[in-house]
Amino acid sequence: MDEIRVEHLQKIYQTEQAKRKIFGDLNLNIPTGKLTVLAGRSGCGKTTLLNLLGGLDKPDGGEIILPDDYHSTMLYPEPYLITWTTVLNNISLACGAGLTPLEREKQARGLMELVGLSDCETMTPAQMSSGMKQRLALARALATQSQLLLMDEPFAALDFITRAEMQRQLLHVQQEAPRTIVFVTHQLDEAIVMADQIAVIHADGSAVMLSVDASAHEEDSPAFGVMKKAVMAECMK
Repeated sequence: MDEIRVEHLQKIYQTEQAKRKIFGDLNLNIPTGKLTVLAGRSGCGKTTLLNLLGGLDKPDGGEIILPDDYHSTMLYPEPYLITWTTVLNNISLACGAGLTPLEREKQARGLMELVGLSDCETMTPAQMSSGMKQRLALARALATQSQLLLMDEPFAALDFITRAEMQRQLLHVQQEAPRTIVFVTHQLDEAIVMADQIAVIHADGSAVMLSVDASAHEEDSPAFGVMKKAVMAECMK
């Protein structure tokens, strides 16, 4: 299977006052090996969909069909790290089961190089900047061998320069070691620069998938402006 299929998905939250329907009949195909951004107004269900994709919540109807043996890892704005140990150990401990210590170390060093932390192996998270911590969290996620990375505004807490650096770093990682990435952001520019496609979720729980041409990834290109207008128009519906 070369896609994740979301079919007739329903999700309803019960509050003390009433039921709140997030999705009534959501249908969406997410291609594997690509970076898909979820966009839409606040409260439309972007994070809810991430949680459903990752098995952290259960739908009230419909289904999500994943490829066989697909596993997921979630990344948040505040990275989950082992604070008392080094970068090398943080990544080594996240590596999959069945590896010898030497195999874990070799894999960890390769991931350190991939995310740009080769010179930081003896540092602990307390000694790292916010951007470095996010790189370490990304390396740990890759170490798990999860085919599906679910990223809930992972760069939201970063300053604009570090955020741009992390965008480039993630795209580099995706080019070198492709995964299926589903990425939530409230920043429209970030969505266009990074995405292979953007799934705009509407307030009624429906969704429209928009393909992003590579020419739109440059913010000073005419294609970027055209894509931004198209996504904005879809979000306003």
